[in-house]
Amino acid sequence: SVYDQTYENIEIIVVDNASTDGTVDALRSAYPSVEIIVQSRNVGAAAGRNPGISTARGDIVFLLDSDASLDVDTLGNIVSKFQVTPEEGAITCKILNATTQEIDPTTWIFSEEDKKNQDEEFFSFSLCECGTAFREEVFEKTGPFWELMFFGREGEELALRVLKAGYQILYYPDGVVYHRASPAKRVRGGNWEYYNLRNSLYIYFAHYPWWVLVGMLPLKLGTSFLRGLR
Repeated sequence: SVYDQTYENIEIIVVDNASTDGTVDALRSAYPSVEIIVQSRNVGAAAGRNPGISTARGDIVFLLDSDASLDVDTLGNIVSKFQVTPEEGAITCKILNATTQEIDPTTWIFSEEDKKNQDEEFFSFSLCECGTAFREEVFEKTGPFWELMFFGREGEELALRVLKAGYQILYYPDGVVYHRASPAKRVRGGNWEYYNLRNSLYIYFAHYPWWVLVGMLPLKLGTSFLRGLR
């Protein structure tokens, strides 16, 4: 889908998180021009993106998950939007379920009220790592993804640093990404609960006053416990 873009001034970097199923060899055979960074171990989603970000040579860095693809005009639309909105540090895309062509509920980070305005631009408090573009200069001020997060809420944490650095985050419906997450992998289980709870507490500790962490701790523990019982 990246090669099919109407915008052609691109480089493609794939970070492989120590896969063992022949992915790297298949990529090298089918797409020899793609730059592949092979990790020696699975470092998680957060740290897995960072080598690609640091290797990228463009002024705009677009993050695309391995289970997602682009609409043909997405990159061109995003480049044009960055050119006319210098205050934007990041543009997060409209992410559709690839099968239903409707808003993907697994990646929609906004409210139900916002969903009614899904075809309109609005300033965001967060971003979805599945399909978000950044100005390269943003990472120079914020640093990369927080590697301690491993998986879950890493976009939320980075978004706070983007906002603190003085940039805006724009939800942009003309940047369309199609998401193909397997339903079997989206079942909420022990690993998901662990990282969701742990990383939310990390965020409260790192970015908010101490009393927010104290106030949210029993609430987070209680809701996680109830989900675990269910």
